[in-house]
Order: sequence, then C-alpha cells, then structure tokens
Amino acid sequence: MTTGTRPLAESPPRASQGVGRIGVQRAAAILVGGLLAALALRIVLAGSGGNVWDLEIYKAWARIIAERGVVHAYDGPVVVDYPPVFLYWLELAVRIYQAWLSPSLDTSRIEFTYFIRLPGLLLDLALAALIWWVVRRRGGEGWALAAAFAYAFNPAVLFNLAYWGMPDSPHAIIIVGSLLLALARQPFLAWALISIGVFTKPQADIYAPLVALITLREQGLRGCLKGAVGIVAGVLLATGPFLLAGTADGILNQMAAMADYDPFLSNNAHNFWWLVGWGYGWQIRDTEPFLGPLSYRMTAIGLFGVVYAFALWRAWQTRDETRTLEIAAYLGLVLFMLMTVVHETHAYTVLPILSLIWWRERALRWLFVTISAIFLLNLVLHDSDIYDRLQDIGLHYRHLSLTLVNAVAYVTVFLWWTLRIAGVHLTRRLLPAGLATAGLAGSVVFATSPQLVSASYDPARIGRPSGAVFGEQIRLVGYSYKPERVRPGDAVQFSFTWQPVRDLDEHYMLFVHVLNSGLEKVGQRDGPPTRNVYPTRFWRAGEAIHDERSVQIAPNARPGVYDVEIGFYPVTDFKRLPVRRPDGQLDSRLVLGRVVVTGPPPAAPAMPLDRPLGEAIRLAGVTARPAPSGGAIRLAPSAPLTLDLVWEALATPPVDYTVFVQLLDERGQVAGQYDGQPQGGRYPTSAWVAADRIGETVTLTAPGPGDYRLIVGMYDLATGRRLSAGGADFIELPPVLVRP
Repeated sequence: MTTGTRPLAESPPRASQGVGRIGVQRAAAILVGGLLAALALRIVLAGSGGNVWDLEIYKAWARIIAERGVVHAYDGPVVVDYPPVFLYWLELAVRIYQAWLSPSLDTSRIEFTYFIRLPGLLLDLALAALIWWVVRRRGGEGWALAAAFAYAFNPAVLFNLAYWGMPDSPHAIIIVGSLLLALARQPFLAWALISIGVFTKPQADIYAPLVALITLREQGLRGCLKGAVGIVAGVLLATGPFLLAGTADGILNQMAAMADYDPFLSNNAHNFWWLVGWGYGWQIRDTEPFLGPLSYRMTAIGLFGVVYAFALWRAWQTRDETRTLEIAAYLGLVLFMLMTVVHETHAYTVLPILSLIWWRERALRWLFVTISAIFLLNLVLHDSDIYDRLQDIGLHYRHLSLTLVNAVAYVTVFLWWTLRIAGVHLTRRLLPAGLATAGLAGSVVFATSPQLVSASYDPARIGRPSGAVFGEQIRLVGYSYKPERVRPGDAVQFSFTWQPVRDLDEHYMLFVHVLNSGLEKVGQRDGPPTRNVYPTRFWRAGEAIHDERSVQIAPNARPGVYDVEIGFYPVTDFKRLPVRRPDGQLDSRLVLGRVVVTGPPPAAPAMPLDRPLGEAIRLAGVTARPAPSGGAIRLAPSAPLTLDLVWEALATPPVDYTVFVQLLDERGQVAGQYDGQPQGGRYPTSAWVAADRIGETVTLTAPGPGDYRLIVGMYDLATGRRLSAGGADFIELPPVLVRP
C-alpha cells in the first residue's frame, strides 16, 4: 500500500466515467425508487423469519421497559446487556405500539416484531443514502448509486439486519458519521457522535481512538480540545435520562459486565479463535489458561492490541481519505478476528465503511465482495431454518466442517488485508498462490474436523452409558464431565451424546445445574444444545448429536459435594420434560453424579494432633476458643465453646461418617453434645480423598459448674458403630472446667 499525500480539503478526481454519466435529477429519482424497493424487501424479510432467540430477548426487555421505564431497565429481573441508546428507541417503539395497537403489550403479534425492527431498517436505508451522498461528491452520480445499492441490496446486510433483525444499523451510521466528520475537521460533532456510539453498541469503542487520531493529525491539540467538549456533550446526551433518574450506576454495571455475558472463545464467530477451538469455541471459556499463565482472553487482548496499534500508526502516516477509511474498515475485521467473546454479527461494520471506498480500486472491490460473502456464510451456517434445506442433502452432518472452512477463508482475507495495510506489494502471482493455499487448508480442515452430527454414535466417544429418555423424545446415549473435583471459580466441562427417539419439531433448552441437597446452585448453564448450531427442532430420529458445554462454579461457592442435574424444557413454557431414568422411574431431572467443590486448606490448628480414626481418617489438630490455659479449657456456665477441628483423609472412607463431640460429667454422662456430618452435611466423608484437609467448626454451650471431659470421634449412622481411635472409640481433648 502506498501512502497518499493529497490534502483532505481537495476532492479526488471524479470517476463517474466508469459507470456512465447520470443527471442529478435522474440519479435522485433512481435513488428514491431503489431505497423504496429496498425498504419493501426489508419489510418482507422482517416478517418472514429472524433470530428467534434474540427476538425473545428483545420482547423481554420491552416488557421491562413498559412496566418500569427505560431508566430502570438494568435493575429489573432480566439481564439487559445492551447500552442505553438502543433502549431509547426500543422504548419509543414500545410506547407507540401500546398507544396504537396493544395497550396490554401483546408481544406475540407480528406487528410488535415490525415495531421493534422498523427503526433499525429505516436507519439502514439512511445509511445507504449517506453512502450515496458521500460517494456522489467524490465519484459522481453513477458510482454513488452503485455504492448505495451495493449496500442496500447486499445479501449479507439484508440477512443480518432485515431477516435476523440485528440492531446493527444505529451504531454503524454513528461510526460512519463520526469518521466523516473527523475527516471534515468537525471535531466537536465527530467526538460527540462517537461518544453516543459507545453507548449504542460496544463495537463502536474501537473507532473512538481513530476519530481522536484523525483530529490530532489534522488539527492538532486545539481540535482535540474541541473534541473533548464534544465527548462531554455526547455522554450527557446518551446517559441524560439515567443521570436525571439517579440510575446511571446501572449503565456502569452493564458496561463493566459486558465481557462476562458470553465469556467464550468464540460465540459462533468464524474467526481465528474458532479455528483454535476447532469449532467448539462456544464451549471454551476465554478465562481458561492458554499460553502458560496467560488465558485465552489475555492472549487475545495482547494480539488485538499489537495489530490495533499497528493500524493506528499506519493511519497516522497517511493523509489520504481513502486509506484512512480503509484502515477504519480494517479495524472492524481486527476486532472480529482477534478478540474473544465475539459473535458472528460483529464483522458487520466493515461493510458500510468499505461501501464508501470500494469503487476506487479493483482490490477494494474484490475485498468488499469477499467479506460480504464470508460474512453472509457465517450467518447462514448459524441460522436454524437453514437446517430444513440441509436435511435433504445431508450436509448437516458436515456442518461443523463448513464453519471451519469459512473460518479459514476469514483468516486468509485477514492476512491478505494486513499485508496490504502494511504496504507489502501484492503481486498478481501472490494472489493465486494465496488462494490455492487457502483452498488446500480448507480441504484439510473439512476432511479432518470433528463432527457435531453423525448417522451413528462412536462408542469410544460417549463416555458413561446412560439410556435415560427425556419426554419420550430425546435419549441420552452417554455423557462425561471433568474434573469431578474443582475449586470455586473453576469450570466443569461436560460432553453429551444425544439421540432423538423420533423426529423433533420444537426448540428445547438444556439445563445443567450444579446444586446441593438444599437446592443451593453453585453452577448453572441453560441454553439450546449445541448452542443452537443444530437446534432440536431439526433433530431426526436415529441421529447421534455430540454436545459440549462448560459450567463455571461460582467463585463464592462453599466447599462441599454438589449434585449435577440435567433436563430439557421447551422455549415456549419452560415446563421441564419428564425424564425416564435408566431404572425406569420418572422424574423431572436426571442426576448424573456429583462434583466436589474443594476449598482452601483450613488454618493450622493451635493444638496439632496426629490421632487416627479408623483406617482412612485422622484428626490433624484442634483450635479451641477460648484457648486452653494450664492444660484445661475454662468457661463460665452457659458460655459458648467453639472447636475448629481439622480432619485429614488418609484414603477415601467407605461410608459417610457422622462427627460427634461430647462433654462428659464425672459420672460419664453426656452433659453437652454435637452430632452432624462434616460441614453441615455439605462435605460428607465419602467425598474425601487422600491428603484432603477438611475444616469443621463445632460450637457447644457450657453446662452448669463442674469438671468435664471433652471427647470427639466419628460413627456410622446406619449402625451406630464408632471408629476406633487406638485403644478407644474416641479422641480425648483437654478437659473443660466450668466455674461461676
């Protein structure tokens, strides 16, 4: 790539000869007619399909806004993971819908879907008109119409914004507008607009430094000072209603939690990390270790930071408008390719920015067409209705392979574009060689990739056999999960093999819960099997579907033993499907097994001991409060005596033993007593393994005045038999002297 030197104030040579000269009035008429046709097409698509999951989420947000008001959306019962500007026009749509059609806010009507999507569709056409206006001033009427219609009728844009109903046009028009204002030396408006964009959708964040750099490059510090005032104005405008209501902390909490809403390697984005995860990026938490002490997330941030800084440096070097806008489009692909927690729609902003400049060079035209194609394929391969067509030709068995091939294409384009941005001279011979290499890589990936769906299951892959059947429709052939012993904050990885008993025609959600006997959940993951890559409504009898997911244990989880339960429920009513367990009994859930959550080792005891109980347990020590004095523990009547017992497992005990602590009077009668399983039953002894150290706190109330023996031990509750402790069946601790 060569660095241009043309001042931005000058208009580039007009290029309308390439597409023929068109008069202004005729061009305007063609534009209006084309945009009306594009609107009609969008309206048809908006009512014929869509991403059902996101649509249901938007409906839930709409109900919250209708009931509580937009300024209380973030403190409602449903997680709202969009910044506030999107919520403003959602509220506008809700209020108009209630006033005109449904005061009770019936969100099941098709009209409500249109009310939610129509603002985004209109802004999308406004973006096409903006593209026409910008290109017309630089390249003439012909190229302006070509650029506007190439965007307005782009299949990828139509699929994303109209068919799926993704609200990407609001932040896209803000990004494009702020870049153009910065290039036009309007820093106040540019910085104000990009600030509003940050509060519209997070993807706008990466363009704010570029807007600032353009201002600094063209106008110096004086322009940046004007821009800083614009930031204040933009932030106040975007957050004003929340500031006035005193609920701005909800915005801050939402923005701080964004990275943890879907904290996975790749959320169906066919990027670099999709290849690293070998198609299972949505099952790998990006907080897991990747390179030594570095997690996937930290590695991604490092890679992104290096390439992002390089792109800004190249933007600083050029004063050419086309190159600056090309770098802006490139930054959108950098975010998509190198960051984790990215969704399949997050490459969208590349298209409207490229629409401003693709007509200038053959390479940019090729780039626009190629990115449109692979972006569309990324969306299509994660659309549930596409499976209706795949069923007939059997390609759903190779679905995961197709996603990986598309990821190879994305990586190829990204590498090519990076070389171009770096200024590497790309010869005509290099392009065929690169395409051949990418084709070979794609073929290898297609042939060797794992399969999500197969005509039969692999016995070596199913793990533990099950045979449980959910709703007489879905059989769990087998499962596995690891590790079975985790620390708080760690993740448990699950693998399932499902087999439909009959053809399914409904969307079901799979829940995986980790909870104790008191139904205290320390881990939960609800969502469609295969994370909606292959929705249940398209499952066919006899197929084998491989499914994986991870469940993170809560960082504040108390040590103990927790059950793992799974089950299904339909999206429509959340009523669990009955499950016929392998023993033939019916239940509302299937308990797979248990997970042991370990805690930090207990503090070193004040009185170290080494007293065995049976063959598998020893008492490592005790800390008494109050501490012994003169070889005895001294208490007042009715005062509390607290003992911190530290047990150590020598092996896994065969049964769940019960701990007893007793105060015995001079006649050997029990004057005070505690009985219970370790840690209130949360950590039974059958879950202990060799070298485990388990803390246990017991509190007794001192009886009346007297001298008492203090003993501790364990017994089998079923038989009442105590574990032996040397020559006795208890361990004696310092005596307790109770004095008035």
